[in-house]
Amino acid sequence: MSMAVLALLAFAVVIEVLCCIAVAATRDAFDRLHYLGPAILFGPSAVAAAVALQDGFLTQVGIKAAVIAAIFLITSPILSYATARAIAVRKFGDLRRTPIDEYQGE
Repeated sequence: MSMAVLALLAFAVVIEVLCCIAVAATRDAFDRLHYLGPAILFGPSAVAAAVALQDGFLTQVGIKAAVIAAIFLITSPILSYATARAIAVRKFGDLRRTPIDEYQGE
């Protein structure tokens, strides 16, 4: 195993651990969604790059790793948006009221 593969895997692990700690440390669900972004963007991408470097880019394993990372990259913003909408509906009753309206006392 080369140093580049080890570095990519170590980077992925560090990112995932830091994001898990940040999610556990924050109080608000909206803030937690922000820490899921790097976990989904950098973690799987680094692992897919490490797999591709280890086994080759055009092998079956390399292509599958790239496809899985691409699926994560495409579906993560959609899932975050849907989760934020669901939290907002549950917290504020509907989407017409915003946290600013609640802050202003309307």
